[in-house]
Amino acid sequence: NNTEQLLLRTGLNYHLKTAIITVGYGHIGSHLYLSDKKSPEVEEHRIFQQLITTNKIGRIKLEHRYRVEQRWINRDYKDRIRYRIMAFVPINKKTIEKGAVFIGLYDEIFMNTKQNYFDRNRLYGALGYQINKLTGFQAGMLHQETNNGSKWYLQIALTFNTDFRKTD
Repeated sequence: NNTEQLLLRTGLNYHLKTAIITVGYGHIGSHLYLSDKKSPEVEEHRIFQQLITTNKIGRIKLEHRYRVEQRWINRDYKDRIRYRIMAFVPINKKTIEKGAVFIGLYDEIFMNTKQNYFDRNRLYGALGYQINKLTGFQAGMLHQETNNGSKWYLQIALTFNTDFRKTD
C-alpha cells in the first residue's frame, strides 16, 4: 500500500442568494508510506461547517471559503479554522460551464484554536474540466507547508454537486 491518505467527505448545502452554507462529515485514513499495515495508522473523523461566497473580476471567478472543523484524531479532539481563496479561470469558454476547460488556483491557511496556532498553508494549481452543470474534474499539484516542513502532492478531484432546488 503506497497510498498516504484517503479523504472521503460529504456535506449538505443550503443556498442563500449570495452564499452557500454547508454542514458535513469527513473520514480521513492516513498510512505511513510503504507500510505493511492494511488499516490506517491515523484515523480521523471530522464534522465541519462552512460558508462560501463568490465574486467575479472579469472572467475570473473568486471563491472565498470559511470553514470550522471539529476533529477526532485517534480519539484526540481538536478544533480548527480554515480560510481559502480560490480563482477559477476559464480557458475555452467565457464561464465555467459544461465543456469548459479551466485553471484552478488557491491558497488556504489552517489555524488551530489552541497552542501552535499555525497548522498549515496550502498552495494549489490545477487544470480542470466541467463535465456538466453538476460534475467537474480537476488534476493538479498542491504544496503544503507545516511546522514540520513542506511537501508536494498530486491531487485529483471529482466533484458532484447535487442541486434539489426548484428552478422556474
